[in-house]
Amino acid sequence: TIGNIFDSSVKQNVKEVVLPGSVLRIGNQAFYECNALSKINFPASLQHIGSEAFLGCVSLKEMNSGKNLKTIGYQAFNHCETLEKVVIRSDKVVVGMAAFGTRYIRHDESQRKMSPSKLTTIILPTKFSGELMADCFNSYMGTSFVWPDFSKGNLSEAFFRGAKNLNKISLAKTGKEVYIGKDALFTKQKIEKLTVPEKAKKVVFGLQSKLVDVLVIKGKNTALEISDSKSQIYNGSVAFSVKTVIAPRGSKVEKSLENAFHPMLSDTNTVSISYPIAEDSETLNKVEDINYIGVSLPSKPKVTLSGKKVKWTKTKKAEKYEIYYSAKKKGTYKLVETTKKTSYSLKKKGYVKVRAVRKTYDTDWRGDFSKVVKMK
Repeated sequence: TIGNIFDSSVKQNVKEVVLPGSVLRIGNQAFYECNALSKINFPASLQHIGSEAFLGCVSLKEMNSGKNLKTIGYQAFNHCETLEKVVIRSDKVVVGMAAFGTRYIRHDESQRKMSPSKLTTIILPTKFSGELMADCFNSYMGTSFVWPDFSKGNLSEAFFRGAKNLNKISLAKTGKEVYIGKDALFTKQKIEKLTVPEKAKKVVFGLQSKLVDVLVIKGKNTALEISDSKSQIYNGSVAFSVKTVIAPRGSKVEKSLENAFHPMLSDTNTVSISYPIAEDSETLNKVEDINYIGVSLPSKPKVTLSGKKVKWTKTKKAEKYEIYYSAKKKGTYKLVETTKKTSYSLKKKGYVKVRAVRKTYDTDWRGDFSKVVKMK
């Protein structure tokens, strides 16, 4: 354990700290207000960072932790004014309340002012089973964020509260289920766009008091669930704070919306859906409209093989095509080429499949894969 080893006369001059590989814990207030500290390593052995461990380290630039980290304590990196980048590699870490937050410089109510922040990069593991406590990233100054897969984890309330520039969120590409907790989207700015990738199985919305302008759900098989807790499904009184939903025509999202709000989905691209809001008692019975846009996906390409060249018919609505290759028919297929052409030459044996892509509403939409062809 590393404790508070510097007295007040020394800590003002410490610029760099090298921790040995055997350190398991950095104790509470261990580097509290080491104003000159700009660089410190976090060894792979490290499991715990205590409360206020680096509070007031106003010269610290980066926090880059290992995969064994279990806890980041309350206000551990609070008031680190020049901290620009946070990389958390552990998928089970509990990030404490206001761990990367800002604090009031003056406590006089009439002169309250938040400390400045330069934190513009936060990187979390794609799959995350830890916990993010309230206000843990409220000093975040970035405009966008990649939301991890929280399928086994707990997303606390309002963990981005105070993030005044954040307006675009995309979800991890390998997600199975994403749970967006109560007021987790509560930021200074309105969220302009929240994008759910194709592979997500389900996205669950808790009560949100902040409106999302556009929710884009790219997968046909992604379900949308409205819930006031992770276990309680929409009961007619939960606010779905989204202005517009964009999803593939005929997708599970349409069915989810039908089950939750009973909309009359027409053959046109745009329909209005009425739903009750329950953000507070005054709006409990208010009825609002959300806009649903069903996007027609490009059809499946018809693929033929001619020698070493794969050919396919031009697909309606397609703007480009993606070619995927695998050495084995039931192996893992990887993207090898994106093209606007309708043919592709491959000089090695293996298996190929193709799908069409169209772009609309500032989003790439992918149709179904073609049949698999064997390259000889």
